Amino acid sequence: MHAQAGTYIHVRALEAFRVRAGLSRSEVLSRAGMTDEYLLARLRREEMFTLEDTQRLAEALGTTAQELATKTKLFLAADRIHADCAAPASGRGERRAG
Repeated sequence: MHAQAGTYIHVRALEAFRVRAGLSRSEVLSRAGMTDEYLLARLRREEMFTLEDTQRLAEALGTTAQELATKTKLFLAADRIHADCAAPASGRGERRAG
C-alpha cells in the first residue's frame, strides 16, 4: 500500500468557491462523496486532504484543484500578514529614559 501525499485546503477558500457556485455545504459534500465529519477533520488539520479529495472537492465546486490550491495559498498568506500585524512589535513605541 502506497501512502498518498497530503495537502491542506483553507476553509475560506472552500467557502469562496462554494458561494460562487451557489451550493449549500451539504450539496458540496454530496457531490464530493464526503461526510461532514470527514471534511471537518481535514479542515481542522487532524488529517490531511488526499490529492483525490482535492480533485473531488474542486469538481464539486466547479473549479480546478489548481485554483483551490492558489486560493488556499492566498488565504494562508493573508493569515500570516494578519498575525504579523496583530503581534506586538518589540521596542516600538517605547521611550527610553535619558
